[in-house]
Amino acid sequence: MQSKDHIQKKLLLSAVKEGHEPVVRMLLEQSVDVEFKDNEYGRTLLSWASGNGHVAVVKALLGKDANVKCKDSQYGRTPLSWAVENRHSVVLGLLLEKVGLESKVHIQKFRDIVGAIITLKAPVSVDTLARILGIPLHDILDQLHSLHSLHPILHMPTDHNTLVQFLRSHFEYFLLHTTTTLRVEKYKMHKKIAARCLCIMESSLKENICDLPSNATEYKDIKDQTIDQCLTKDLQYSCCYWAYHLEQSNEPVSGEVIGFLEQHFLHWLEAMSIMGRIYEASVIVNRLTLMKVNLESWSAKLLSNQY
Repeated sequence: MQSKDHIQKKLLLSAVKEGHEPVVRMLLEQSVDVEFKDNEYGRTLLSWASGNGHVAVVKALLGKDANVKCKDSQYGRTPLSWAVENRHSVVLGLLLEKVGLESKVHIQKFRDIVGAIITLKAPVSVDTLARILGIPLHDILDQLHSLHSLHPILHMPTDHNTLVQFLRSHFEYFLLHTTTTLRVEKYKMHKKIAARCLCIMESSLKENICDLPSNATEYKDIKDQTIDQCLTKDLQYSCCYWAYHLEQSNEPVSGEVIGFLEQHFLHWLEAMSIMGRIYEASVIVNRLTLMKVNLESWSAKLLSNQY
């Protein structure tokens, strides 16, 4: 005959797996061991709840101080790694707060760097990230190294570029919704990146940037190596996504934007054409028009200055 404790554990495990939060809370009040593991896989209650994405159940278990770092007997995985594996962003955020991530990093630098990583429209390398943000590469590497203690419990990659993509994929919800000091204000971050993109383009764009023999040279005739030499990766990103970040910042069009367009609108179009992104350029032009930016007068002025 099964004991009362065995029956309660069996019921609790079933409720946790299925996400029945009221039943879970009721059984937890019966002093059932919150750290017991199932016999088949050696997984804790928090492991199952995190892997299945049951937010309310995870909150209930954390309220009973369930161990976030406890590893499964069979797989050696933690609740955090299960949340990452199954892309349960809300659960991951709860677990990261419980781990106390803010005590492990330099808050302002982490917010600026990882906040930018999750805000960028497209993945970039660590080197390109440093140039886009205009900060030393070692500052970014220092912040990535500060996450070293999380590697065993999150199964995070050790390669820097792969780690950047890992953070981009899995930390967005946490950093945008956390109530800790690590919270990223997305509108401010978009504004900051848009400003950096404008700065990069203003300092780099020019007429015939690739020294092509003719204005009639087609994209298919330009070697990739030539494009990458003339248009660095940070410049390519800036050309493609500056308007996206401007739009997402919810900021009105500033004098800096107007000044850029007055000087470099045709240079930007040329760069987009060289990259084979002329369709994207037309989409951006439409967005700018919706943002009440008068492009016709500037393009006409630039053309008149060239002839």
